[in-house]
Amino acid sequence: MAELKRVNRNSFFDLQVERDPNLEATFKIFYVGFEALRSGFLRSCRPIISLASCFLKTQIGGQLLSVIGRDGNNQMFPITWAVVEGENQDSWTWFLERLALDLRITDSFGMTVISDQQKVILGLENAVRTIMPQVEHRNCAQCLRETGNVYVRTIMPQMPGEQLRTTYIGTRGAQFTTVVNQQQSHSTSIANKPDQHQQEADNLVT
Repeated sequence: MAELKRVNRNSFFDLQVERDPNLEATFKIFYVGFEALRSGFLRSCRPIISLASCFLKTQIGGQLLSVIGRDGNNQMFPITWAVVEGENQDSWTWFLERLALDLRITDSFGMTVISDQQKVILGLENAVRTIMPQVEHRNCAQCLRETGNVYVRTIMPQMPGEQLRTTYIGTRGAQFTTVVNQQQSHSTSIANKPDQHQQEADNLVT
């Protein structure tokens, strides 16, 4: 930790441990924010960040929380990350508090956060509302598409795959409406019972 701070003077690191009088310090949580990545994001990337997590397959376990942006070439741009004991609302809140400090986010208006819809269950949505109350929080289109594939393939197996894909990447209202109308033409079930199928889709997600 001391060496990281010595060679990265303007970077932001935060290591927390649990100390027991009779035992050595036990690792709890670690935030990593390099100054070069911070300045690269603030200078060159749009105010859109993706929040993600994955399991760490090590002897002590834990999870890796990360923040990813998009650079001028529309490529992934790593911004910050943290190692935590587990993914829950407390760990996401802790992570986002340090992210806001690191990126100098005093007013989240104009920013957009993208995450997996499953993160709602794990407390991310509440953490975002607490730390960045004015941010636009949206779900990842790829994740929606994967969930939707299971659902739509069950009730509309005849729908062309490319048409299904267009639904989840459509960014213009007119384009999205056109594709949805095409989907309804493939299945009178959706057209006649939209509420029922919406509930089934929600059940798949949760």
